[in-house]
Amino acid sequence: MVSLLAQVTLDYPGHSTEADAEYERSKDLSGDGDAEELYALLRALARGDAAAAKDLVKRHMNCQSMPVAGLEELTEIFDQPGTMLAKLRQAQAAPANQDGIRQYKLAEWAGWHGDTALAAAALRRSFLDLHFPRVGAIWASPLSATRRTPAFKEILRDLGLVEYWRRSGQWGDFARPLGTDDFEIIQ
Repeated sequence: MVSLLAQVTLDYPGHSTEADAEYERSKDLSGDGDAEELYALLRALARGDAAAAKDLVKRHMNCQSMPVAGLEELTEIFDQPGTMLAKLRQAQAAPANQDGIRQYKLAEWAGWHGDTALAAAALRRSFLDLHFPRVGAIWASPLSATRRTPAFKEILRDLGLVEYWRRSGQWGDFARPLGTDDFEIIQ
């Protein structure tokens, strides 16, 4: 878990090379590797490394502790955006996937494949309806396009983050105020 948190902490602000180095170092550590393999896969996709992504999607599928129902053939379809998006839409509504972790995974995949509306819907379901506690995960790289949408700003408002940032004056590295009623996402 410590290694995973280090990878995520490095990746979210854009230090993917360092996150990849920590991933490589952690391969022999105990644990199921589910999240580590997923984040390594998403980083490979982000840098356009198709060969690494193909290997990593297989590794991810073999170690999932909470697989997403409806994505069993992910290895075959992950690089087919049309097929993948259709499967993601079905999976997002499936009763078997109505928990915060699976909805979050769906948000990441939808974000990666360019469906910001589906990604935002899955984020809303994960964090607001199902109370997934890892709110910091909204800054993951596959969600960068989703973060530029009005729906994402509404999620931040509904989570109470905007109110907290305004009251505390501590906007951090990811957002900043625009006047008294609006804000912008930086990353």
